[in-house]
Amino acid sequence: MFRITFLLLLSSASAFAQQPYTIEGTLKNVPDGAVISLMRNEGNLLSEIAKDTVKGGKFRFDGSVDALTSLGLSGRSSGFPSMWLDLWVKPGSQVKVTGNRTHLKTWTVKSDIPEQKDQQRFMSRSKALLDQYQELSVQESALFEKRGKVDKSEHPAIRKSIDSIRKLQEPIQDAINRNELSLLESTSQHGTYWMKILKERARFSKYSSDTTLLFRTKAIYHALSEQEKSSYNGAEIRNLLYPPTVVKVGEKIADTELKDLQGNTHSLAEYKGKYLLIDFWSIGCGPCIAAMPELKKLHESAPANLAVISLSVDERTETWKKASDKFQLNWINLSDGKGMTGLAANYGVTGIPHYVIISPDGVLLDSWVGYSEGALEKRVGKFLGR
Repeated sequence: MFRITFLLLLSSASAFAQQPYTIEGTLKNVPDGAVISLMRNEGNLLSEIAKDTVKGGKFRFDGSVDALTSLGLSGRSSGFPSMWLDLWVKPGSQVKVTGNRTHLKTWTVKSDIPEQKDQQRFMSRSKALLDQYQELSVQESALFEKRGKVDKSEHPAIRKSIDSIRKLQEPIQDAINRNELSLLESTSQHGTYWMKILKERARFSKYSSDTTLLFRTKAIYHALSEQEKSSYNGAEIRNLLYPPTVVKVGEKIADTELKDLQGNTHSLAEYKGKYLLIDFWSIGCGPCIAAMPELKKLHESAPANLAVISLSVDERTETWKKASDKFQLNWINLSDGKGMTGLAANYGVTGIPHYVIISPDGVLLDSWVGYSEGALEKRVGKFLGR
């Protein structure tokens, strides 16, 4: 009797934890046969979880979640911009999406979720500008597609056309930035989407020639509460606006508390006495994954004075674990849990894969971005006398 009761309770708890949601789309001027992809936002990765084909202007997704979940919609057919529409669902959600043409970034989403309401508010403020930007993005995607089908002699002309489109996009993006900054400044409630937009503005203002954008973005950041500043997004915004000191070749290394997947604590200092090849990586990085076989080979053939260490910059532990299991990482595999805002920032990591080589006495010997076959063995071998 106890066993039956326990199983019923367990079944009931599972049913309560996972509850269904639906996403229904109604579109105009989108051809039948167009493929819509539903993706799960895992921080550094948007992974496809379902897809549907538009028929009679309709598409639909059904799924189950146990908590508020960040998703995205993208178009997998020609005519769509290289962008996605942010969506959120929670247990029991019935989300309605309506749209005109393939400009999915400005589709209307009817939902009672605060994050979605914020997304729609920011979208509405810049809808005309976003439609212009998306149209140029569609043209750009068509040119990239064309380049893959024509002779290489035509590539320079296509490259010139792509550059022209990007120049047209720049003033549109600047106008969108100004609209979003105005909304950020006038909003007292700072939700998840609000922080996401502030982070995007911090990233754009860092490279913009318009110094007023940077000044306004910094002012918004300084007005955040201490709790907001100490959050993951807050730390990323701070690093974008006020980049930390980066270790240079020839300098003593930066270090911090690191965890393995079992929760044990480590640091780079415990490997002192060995050369360290450190690999900053993420599940959403194709070249990072392409490098895994070479990292494995280096690990398995490593002399006693070399340690191969992969440091995940994925935001979520479950994402890091899933990737580690999938690619069978059998070497030192750690994370500080701070993504690009922690140790990665101290080594100037802005793109991945990013590799560093550290001497046995803890001095940075080499640092570079990107992977090509054989490059890891060659660069490590230079210091090991291979």
